[in-house]
Amino acid sequence: MDYVYKEDLVQRTVTGSTSYTTITSTDKLTSGNKYAIFVNSQFGGNDTSFLFGICVKSGGDTLLGSTRVREMNSVVHEQSYSYMTMITSDGSSVDIQIKTFNASKTARVEASTILCIDITDLTKGLHYNFSENETEATHTSSYVEQNALNIPTSYDTEGDWLVVSHVETDINDNTISNKSRVNLSGTLSGLSPLISQEGEDTAEFTSEYMQNIISVPSPAVDLSLLGAVTDSIVSLETSDEFDTTNNNAYKSSRMFALKLSVFDYADSATNNTLVNVSTPGSFEEALKISKFNPPETSQEVIIMGYTSFIAGNTNKHIHTDITIAGSESLPGYGDNVMHRSFDAEDELPTSIISLESSIAAESDIVMRIKGYSTSAGVQYSNLCAMTFPNAEARSAATPDLTSAKMEPGKVARKW
Repeated sequence: MDYVYKEDLVQRTVTGSTSYTTITSTDKLTSGNKYAIFVNSQFGGNDTSFLFGICVKSGGDTLLGSTRVREMNSVVHEQSYSYMTMITSDGSSVDIQIKTFNASKTARVEASTILCIDITDLTKGLHYNFSENETEATHTSSYVEQNALNIPTSYDTEGDWLVVSHVETDINDNTISNKSRVNLSGTLSGLSPLISQEGEDTAEFTSEYMQNIISVPSPAVDLSLLGAVTDSIVSLETSDEFDTTNNNAYKSSRMFALKLSVFDYADSATNNTLVNVSTPGSFEEALKISKFNPPETSQEVIIMGYTSFIAGNTNKHIHTDITIAGSESLPGYGDNVMHRSFDAEDELPTSIISLESSIAAESDIVMRIKGYSTSAGVQYSNLCAMTFPNAEARSAATPDLTSAKMEPGKVARKW
């Protein structure tokens, strides 16, 4: 299993053009191969009265659901942009593009990362699953399932899975919050992230991302009562705060699940207990992978972190970063704003993806948060770290996808 990764921590801007313009790109992917694509960016604009756009393209095509069009609620603070999908590559790069809707304005990205994991040699239904739904539907005040993934519960699929969900929403009423959540096996298990925020303009399209770590068999499924092996169902649901004459609308979504044992080694941590900000304006720990300790410390490590952040106050911004043994994984990334609240009830997603060439044995991997009110906090968070052999080993090795069972939350396999 291979990957392509692009990290760009330099501010990129577009002024004077109302056409989408590429500001960062990966290397070209291998034509004909299947890739899971994950994109993170910090997106802003220099006027709160105009729209700005961001999208992801590959091979000249805008990837379905990737377009976000937003009116900024601050000229100095960014919004976290995240996107996920699966593609069969035509040999092109993956590009982040931004635009203004007024030629005199400036759109910007403070930092971005793109991760493309080559899943060509994996088996759908055994090592991964993917579902996409673009049947549009008007929101109501009740949650409605818009997409779902089946993960077979069996000896072969038992273990921890990374589940990433992405939803695109058309804003029709900017006075009510539009909501998205992930549901596990038909009942909220407490392990489900939630997004809740109103739009600023009825011309907006939102593009949001949620990340779970789930275990199969799921604790929410009692196999002894079912009398047979069944699937774990992970569903994506949307709603509005209440019903109006012009509710917001679901546009499309994507869900992707990947068994963590396909990596050389993986470790993860999840917290579904509210962690309030204790020292406003300072970074503090929200979640930790203690003593990350892969068998080979020279291997490359992909880190993916996620929080569902309660703002606690109107017009307050939030920050998230990751440290490894006390040092920032993406220097300066956490200093940029990840999101800014419209009101005190907003529940906002933040996500980080980074690549480390190696991590010293038994290093702590910590996800930190910074808020500006003790009413703010993280309602849900997860963090996972996965190792790849270095480039030379990846090009020479044939993977053995049979995992070696380890202590809970950790998986390894042989090359």
